[in-house]
Amino acid sequence: MAKTPTKSTIERIRSEDAPRTIGRPSVDSATVGREALIEATCELLKKMPPRKMTRAEVARASGVDPSLIRYYFKNVHLLLIEAAKLFNARYAHKVQLLTKRAGTDPEARLKVRIGALVDLIAEYPYYQRLIVEEILESDDPEAKALMERMTAGGIEGYAAIIEDGVAQGAFRRIDPALLFTSIIGLAEFQTTAHALLNLPRRTTRISTDFRENYKNFIFDLIIQGLRP
Repeated sequence: MAKTPTKSTIERIRSEDAPRTIGRPSVDSATVGREALIEATCELLKKMPPRKMTRAEVARASGVDPSLIRYYFKNVHLLLIEAAKLFNARYAHKVQLLTKRAGTDPEARLKVRIGALVDLIAEYPYYQRLIVEEILESDDPEAKALMERMTAGGIEGYAAIIEDGVAQGAFRRIDPALLFTSIIGLAEFQTTAHALLNLPRRTTRISTDFRENYKNFIFDLIIQGLRP
């Protein structure tokens, strides 16, 4: 059930929905396309939480006039929904390609899904906040439809792996929906785990070594728990 948007989100959307002149901004930066603005927004999610993102921030990162963002998306909330769609499409494509290489082995297919999500969150630490704050809590029809597709697709993917694992005698039967949500929680906690375990150095960027160690730990934890 969608939550009521926070006051800060409502104020941001209202301010960005203010009347504007009709037509595309007549500035040199207007040559920047819609897709480039979505890409810039995704890049900002490496270092900035979605609710701190403004038209000015995206415009600065893209080198365009803020009015161009309003022209294409109306407000930052709708731009963030498009960013979430792009993340989801890329994740799904990566999982599809790697799953083909994994073949019929349920353990290998499970590792593909877990690894792809851990990699995504390691590269974009604010990805999960984007999904929770701008998609799950949104009343926008496109956000709701995206959330439903992501959830249904994730549960169906894990259900197929579990069924094959049970048939092959590799896994015991469990609830795929709970497996889906548990893996999200483990992958999401990666950024907090990194901060806790690197307090003396105060480093924020997740290193490749830490990511791989964390990934392998989750692999072992989940797969051992699934064995009969």
